[in-house]
Amino acid sequence: MLKARWVIAISCVILLGIGLGLLRMASDRPAIGEQIAALPQEPPVVSPQEQFFRCSPEFFGFPQEEQLLRVPQDYPTIQAAIDAAPSEAKILIAPGTYQENLVIRRSVRLQGVSRDHVILKGAKKDLSTILIVGTSHPLPSNNEYFRVLIENLTIAENSGGLGAIEVIGFPHVLIRDNAFRDNRSASLFAIGFPGRNLPPDLIGHVSICRNLFNGSGVEVFPAEMQFVSIISNTFLNAGIGVAYSKALVPWDDPRTRSSQPYARVYIYKNTIQADRFLGWGISLSDAQQVAIQENTIEGAGFAGVSLSEESEAVIIDNLMRGNKTGIMISQGRAWLKGNRVEGNGNPSLASYTGGVLIGSLAQVELEGNEIAENLGWGIITTNTASVITCRDNRVRGNRVGDYGWYSSDPPIEPQPSPELKQKCEGK
Repeated sequence: MLKARWVIAISCVILLGIGLGLLRMASDRPAIGEQIAALPQEPPVVSPQEQFFRCSPEFFGFPQEEQLLRVPQDYPTIQAAIDAAPSEAKILIAPGTYQENLVIRRSVRLQGVSRDHVILKGAKKDLSTILIVGTSHPLPSNNEYFRVLIENLTIAENSGGLGAIEVIGFPHVLIRDNAFRDNRSASLFAIGFPGRNLPPDLIGHVSICRNLFNGSGVEVFPAEMQFVSIISNTFLNAGIGVAYSKALVPWDDPRTRSSQPYARVYIYKNTIQADRFLGWGISLSDAQQVAIQENTIEGAGFAGVSLSEESEAVIIDNLMRGNKTGIMISQGRAWLKGNRVEGNGNPSLASYTGGVLIGSLAQVELEGNEIAENLGWGIITTNTASVITCRDNRVRGNRVGDYGWYSSDPPIEPQPSPELKQKCEGK
């Protein structure tokens, strides 16, 4: 019941934001081109070598040889081993169920000997099971800049705090090969503090790799000097697979926009099976500098990918299948390239759902996408001008129609759109 309430509350907030964006008239559209930096000429691509590297201890600078502490052989609890560990030591955890709330403020590596047999449950239900905390000024001189690796654990039955694992500040964190189950709120919650004039080597990086999430997913609120990679995870029965909101990135911040236009948040090669009643695959709200690449997103009761507020993203080579709406862009800017969007829609709401839904406050470029056999529309928009570029797409076999428009004034009645068809297929 608590999980359901959390999902419903989050969904209502997102729906409210999307609804407000879709109901604005095109004449009220802000000069988005003046606010949002131009999309790159070519989409950012994460090579298999790079994604492997981002999920490796070497990427985070862990030494190959580490001092070893064992639980429970050397220390009776995991927290006792953390408190006694020298910097960058490995803590090897034997099979068993551990009821602890861990706080990590130093470089350390937690490793279970077997993921399915090392189970960590929070002892205090109102706190996160693992809290990794830095500060807003991570300087080596006061030991506030550090790296953490967590692997081969099952983290279960967290019912309080912001998440099963909560990352605050600017540490380097690698979370890989874990299982998350029966957690009420987000399984992993990462937030960065706004920082100013930090040296480049102090930029925080969180990599979330090859984990199994059952029920709850990942929420990220990265600050302008924090980077997040979400790579090769599996999300089952997800209320929201990945939620990314309020990035705290100033529109005019030259450091992040010029030096790293699209590598701050990568969501790459994940499989997301969302809740078919209340689920979202990936939800972006006022989130910038996002690359969504080569993911498979299925079964979402709302949308496979949703952009609202002043979000901007490149959405490349993904498969959206069996969602109520494949990709919903109510506001902000997106570049869709090489995606397969098929079999999406709700038979009872076929006229308002389908492949790609574009609101009047959006700016969208579509190139080389396959948008086919959806139960509703292929591409539907409130304003043809919101579709900036539309070329080399294959839009076919959609049940209601391939190209549609809908009005933001009652009565809402989608109609075939020859203007959109001409824009996408005309010479």
